[in-house]
Amino acid sequence: MIPSKGGRIEAALTILPARGRSCFVLSLLDASWVALAQPSAPARAKGVKLGPRPTSAKVETRIRELRATGMGILKIARQLGIGTSVVQRVVAV
Repeated sequence: MIPSKGGRIEAALTILPARGRSCFVLSLLDASWVALAQPSAPARAKGVKLGPRPTSAKVETRIRELRATGMGILKIARQLGIGTSVVQRVVAV
């Protein structure tokens, strides 16, 4: 369903011919996709830090030590009580 601003969109759709309605709806959909493509823009404008939370140097060192001994990513994550994505990110760097 197309979001409405006090019925103005529905009024415009009833006035337009069929071909114009489809073009009007497509233009609304294009505008909504542009808004969805940059959902972080308002947050960045406010100064919010985006992305994964920083991992402490102590945890990163421990991950590298355990990985060097041949321990798997899942076992490292369980032992340290962190997510596997954190382990993968540290190992990849």
